[in-house]
Amino acid sequence: MLDLHIIHTIRNATKYYRENESAFNALFPDIGASLRTKYFNAFQQDISFDKGYITKIEKFPIITT
Repeated sequence: MLDLHIIHTIRNATKYYRENESAFNALFPDIGASLRTKYFNAFQQDISFDKGYITKIEKFPIITT
């Protein structure tokens, strides 16, 4: 059950930071603005979320718990 809570938390956090660039930038205060923008743009791609005991990988990038 804990893994489902972790996946839920990570999924909601990624959604929040994708929609809020200023909050995303606050995570990396020591990185230059151009690199933060590059990271933010890369973060916009679709990320899969899966449980560790699932043997089938749908697509990458993936976060496994």
